Amino acid sequence: MISIDKALEQLLSSIQLVSAIHQELRSDRDDPAVDKSAMDGYAINTKHTKGTRRIIGTLYAGEDPSIYSLKQNECLKIMTGACIPLGADAVVPIEQCQVEDGSLVLTKGVMPGDFIRKKASHAKKNDLLLLHSHKMNAPRFALYAQVGQVPPPILSPRIVVCSTGDELCDRPSEFQIRDSNWHSLSYLLARLGHECQQGPILRDNPTQITHFINTEPFDILITTGGVSAGDRDYLPRILKEIGARIIFHKLNLKPGMPMLAAIFNKKIILGLPGNAVSTYVTSLIFLPPLLATLKGMTTTRYWTEGVLQSDVDHSGNKEWIIPALLTDGFLNPHKSRDSSDLVALAQSDVLIRINSPKKKGDVVYYQNIL
Repeated sequence: MISIDKALEQLLSSIQLVSAIHQELRSDRDDPAVDKSAMDGYAINTKHTKGTRRIIGTLYAGEDPSIYSLKQNECLKIMTGACIPLGADAVVPIEQCQVEDGSLVLTKGVMPGDFIRKKASHAKKNDLLLLHSHKMNAPRFALYAQVGQVPPPILSPRIVVCSTGDELCDRPSEFQIRDSNWHSLSYLLARLGHECQQGPILRDNPTQITHFINTEPFDILITTGGVSAGDRDYLPRILKEIGARIIFHKLNLKPGMPMLAAIFNKKIILGLPGNAVSTYVTSLIFLPPLLATLKGMTTTRYWTEGVLQSDVDHSGNKEWIIPALLTDGFLNPHKSRDSSDLVALAQSDVLIRINSPKKKGDVVYYQNIL
């Protein structure tokens, strides 16, 4: 068994970034292309040190500045982003100016270069801006547009979700259960911005499971159940038989210990435990960073520090994930009876991580339930 942090590291390092950049990004021109105003104000020539300056016009962003040429005793009203006209060497913010009878009066001293974005101060033409191996994020997508390049596509993997087990039934007898895991996973994936397809319920039949994995088109297959040590937990054996590469199987985690992750023909297979709480816990831990990485996005920190409102017992060497309420900034662990206690999970706000006994007031990590 391995920790969830190590398992996540191994999973993310095993997959190919489907939206990885295929070429480096370079600047198509100087950035800025010319000197520009960094403020709304007045463009002036600082060599004129005494007296007022006559305002000869207004220059807006996107306009050709060549229609103006300032003499030393002249100035030009200028907007943020507008090009600096010939004869000007500084911009005075509008807050530092007074206008009297169509002329500008300065209220403080100005130095050459003040409030001017100098040509090529961000990048020079043909500068290397991004390496071919970088991960994508929103500013990097915007940078592609700024230099006139088409950003790489945001790819959405084909995700199929299959619950497994002969015990699943829409109208269950007292010895059967309904399939709640599909609804949990499809809702979570929708919250994460991904559509998914509901596959068939895979019965406890190794032939059916093998045929489905070999023939179904998917990028990610998420199954629930069939990964533990029972006589009918077929998935680990089937994956080995068809030549899949097992990334990890069994976590040092409660609940969620039996989870499995594998790669088969460049496809990702996540075998989640079948109990409802185990299914949700493992999906919330692994799906957000996995899907972000597949898009080439930078993964973010998902666990936040919080303060316990009550003591928490802990025994054994597994890390525990416990449902809790978040009240007035404090974490109140919820009494969860076992890994199938969907009631306790649904009545909670967050999941907290515990790896040793904790006292009221201790700081622990938690993650919001989505």
